[in-house]
Amino acid sequence: MKFWTLDQFNTAIAAEDKPIYHLAFMALYWAGLREGECLALSPSKILHDTKSLKVSETFKTEDGEDFFDDTKSPNSDRVVTMPDFLYDEFMEYMSRVYEIADDERIVYFKKGALGARLNHIAEKVGVERIRLHDLRHSHVALLIKLGYRTHAIAARIGDTPEEVDKTYAHLYPDTSQILAAELNQHKDGFSSLMPQ
Repeated sequence: MKFWTLDQFNTAIAAEDKPIYHLAFMALYWAGLREGECLALSPSKILHDTKSLKVSETFKTEDGEDFFDDTKSPNSDRVVTMPDFLYDEFMEYMSRVYEIADDERIVYFKKGALGARLNHIAEKVGVERIRLHDLRHSHVALLIKLGYRTHAIAARIGDTPEEVDKTYAHLYPDTSQILAAELNQHKDGFSSLMPQ
């Protein structure tokens, strides 16, 4: 598994000047979506009251035919809250698209187009090439670095906690040291950490 750090992602995304590609890569990185989930998004899947994305289907291409299908697993049906800047980018992009229907795909590419474009910008800015799916891994790596626990990450990306542990365990190399350090802080009870 490969992933981009936040700095690497920011370097790459700064070089993307086409708004639709920029939006797609932002959604993949900052919401942890799978490619097919991103390609299935429509205006009706944006929940404005919570600035969230409703993930309930995936877009596939098989034998030259494009179609919508169920998500990967029951856990994959979820609502993903977006950071404000991602929600704003969706709104800005859709305001520029002429009469986009509620059920029309926002990211209208066929599968494979995003991966080719990601390779292009990686080469352009000189960062290591990664697979498109690795943007999802990059999102998880960022969440782990920020200290989020397995259950929260699993709910966000539509996996089980067991799958997150199995797939991303190597990103937690210092867990036992962090755990011991936290226990050290609590030796004298929680009150010792409270301001006087």
